[in-house]
Amino acid sequence: MPHVAGEVQAYSMASSKLVKLRMSAGYSCRLCNQQRNLVKAHAIPEAFFRASKSGSEHLLMVGNTRAGAPRRMPIGVYDPGILCGDCETLFGEYDDYGAKVLLSRFDELFSPVYSGAKTIAFESTSVDQDKLLRFIVSVLWRASVSTLPFYSGVDLAGFANQAARVVLNPDQEVPSVFEAVLWRWHAIGGMQTYAGSIANPVRQRIGIANVYRLYLGQTMTIIKVSGSRLPPAMESLRIGAQSSLFAIAGDFASSKDFETMVSIVRNSPRWPSKRKPI
Repeated sequence: MPHVAGEVQAYSMASSKLVKLRMSAGYSCRLCNQQRNLVKAHAIPEAFFRASKSGSEHLLMVGNTRAGAPRRMPIGVYDPGILCGDCETLFGEYDDYGAKVLLSRFDELFSPVYSGAKTIAFESTSVDQDKLLRFIVSVLWRASVSTLPFYSGVDLAGFANQAARVVLNPDQEVPSVFEAVLWRWHAIGGMQTYAGSIANPVRQRIGIANVYRLYLGQTMTIIKVSGSRLPPAMESLRIGAQSSLFAIAGDFASSKDFETMVSIVRNSPRWPSKRKPI
């Protein structure tokens, strides 16, 4: 398995040279804006890349053409050009909580919601919804300031400072421009590798609201970054809308996300020609 630094360089030599220059020159941290030594920082926490249903394989990281070819990466991708050491520690509490809720203790914290014999959602009454939302916003902010092509589709523009303040000011409410809804994929057999993949964030519109699809293993988050409202059905299920937190259950095999990931992987030069079809 090649070292992750080599994988980052494979994304873009220009990007790699830029972040190395920022580290050596003591460039400004993107959060505190102080000129300090910068550290290797993840946008999507390392835990989400280390997690694997099989216990023996690493999650597949899937990106579109600009984001790079699909690859297995044990600790994901880091950007050494965005955060100083002090600011990096501010994300630790949120990253740990996000990994606990969405990875290590999801089955313990959430119970299935049935319609007949079909699971239509998962419900939890014991999740700190404010902290989980701050985690999601913090991931999106880090992606937006990253120099890596994997996150090139994320641009918070005029909302970037508000996203940064979500981390810097935990006692203040999360601005209403940030709202998130959870999906939890169900997959069996060989599709589990894809359901647990880390795909690059994708921007789209739902109604008149701008949103990002953020992939965190088996959980996908639709996060609104807009002054517009989500459609009523989604609004009622957003994080913080009710005392219970809901994650919509999705069949990964029938989703467009599955079709997209398979297409990207199969069209990649890394795809073995003799591999069995999915």
